[in-house]
Amino acid sequence: MEPVDWTVVQKEKLFPNAVYANGLAYCALGTNLAYRKDKFPQGGPKTWADFWDVKKFPGNRSMLNNAVRTVQFALVADGVPVDKVFPLDVDRAFRKLDQIKPHVKVWWTQGNQSQQLLRDGEVDLIVMWNARASELQQQGHPVELVWHGATITTTMWGVAKGAPNRKLAWEFLQFAVQPKPQADFANKLYYGPTNPEAFKHISAEVSRQLPTYPENVEGRDQTGHRRRGGPDRQDQERFTQWLAS
Repeated sequence: MEPVDWTVVQKEKLFPNAVYANGLAYCALGTNLAYRKDKFPQGGPKTWADFWDVKKFPGNRSMLNNAVRTVQFALVADGVPVDKVFPLDVDRAFRKLDQIKPHVKVWWTQGNQSQQLLRDGEVDLIVMWNARASELQQQGHPVELVWHGATITTTMWGVAKGAPNRKLAWEFLQFAVQPKPQADFANKLYYGPTNPEAFKHISAEVSRQLPTYPENVEGRDQTGHRRRGGPDRQDQERFTQWLAS
């Protein structure tokens, strides 16, 4: 990847954690707990500890087939504060995962699969990307999205090393992270803008459903995918073997 061309990019306009050495974050997504409200008329789970509490909140569960996210949520469910999850205590996480594994009906791999599981009532509680849950809400399905304990990660724009038109590419990316283009994106797909000025062009109703909305960001781990201490290849292999066992 090319290093960022600072003669073009105005990083001071973006959230600090949206700027990389070789790219710009163009949106932020949440990986959240979600559930069907019709299955819990007295109130559903609000924390990862609740997700693990199969007696208080009975029902089929589904989780993302991803070692990084799964290990994080297991540690939070076991009482580790969100801001203390890293460096990861992988052994502790797997001990906690052993408790929930019999109750996880599906380990999903695609966003549309997660929607189908919740939409059709195949599962009652699920680990889910925030925009996928919001889309179900827009379609009239009884879905509740929980921000407590969610992880917030970013998706990056970059320019290929040695690209012949890289100057124009950085000019495009500088355009793409401006407030109005960012707002246009967020209004269509509920992932958070990385330019705070974009919220001026987004309604309060939509803003409250976005990962970079201030109340949703507060107290969340926003950088877990880039911090030291995340699962290494050995841990990924361990997770795959654990799923198959």
